[in-house]
Amino acid sequence: MGKWECLSKWSKGLEKKESNNIVNDKDKVEFELVETDGQPEIKTNLYDFIGNFKNKIINTDTLGKAFEPEQRFETPDGDDIDFNEDYFGNHRGVSTIPGPFTSEEVSVKTLWEK
Repeated sequence: MGKWECLSKWSKGLEKKESNNIVNDKDKVEFELVETDGQPEIKTNLYDFIGNFKNKIINTDTLGKAFEPEQRFETPDGDDIDFNEDYFGNHRGVSTIPGPFTSEEVSVKTLWEK
């Protein structure tokens, strides 16, 4: 079994529980951490497959309860989680693309300064 094949098998049932999703079994998404001018960046073809797909913001209510402790997902101080910003702190609108970035253009920025 390939490195990420188990994730694909695990996610097979998720499309039954979600009403707004993308399922693509024929294409291969590539993801690579590369260095450009000595700085870490992501190289991916993910956005070729997402297209115009949008979904709503993920929050504590969306996530529901964790399986084993049967507790809500929340911050360490007990506040609700609201994923309304991307990795770089860019604000997400009510409708957004899935993943850590607000757009393909943002995804090619340097991840952190060395």
